[in-house]
Amino acid sequence: PVPATERAGQAVPASALTPEYLEGTWCFAFTDLGKGNREEQGIEYVFNADGTLTYQRNPTSEEMDPGSYEIDGGMVDLRPMFMVFDLRIDSVEDDEFVLKGMGRHYFIRGVCPE
Repeated sequence: PVPATERAGQAVPASALTPEYLEGTWCFAFTDLGKGNREEQGIEYVFNADGTLTYQRNPTSEEMDPGSYEIDGGMVDLRPMFMVFDLRIDSVEDDEFVLKGMGRHYFIRGVCPE
């Protein structure tokens, strides 16, 4: 039998994080700061295949601000939101990706729950 962890979500290589994969709406759900510390985020991002994006200023904002992203090997540059530290691609699954840098940042495909 295959362990449940292997069946549940097949992790794909970091190279799977492409503009085509990212295109659409994602929820920056939470940041895992380690040692059981989790910071809820609930901020919506909309990625475009051309390297541009829009994102909510905060979870209650109706307004979307412009930004951009660049994927370079195993790194992702999200501007202007994460300009202060480097983000490494930690994992990529069908509907979730995790970026690592000052914690692990979880993005889930689709709009954030109310």
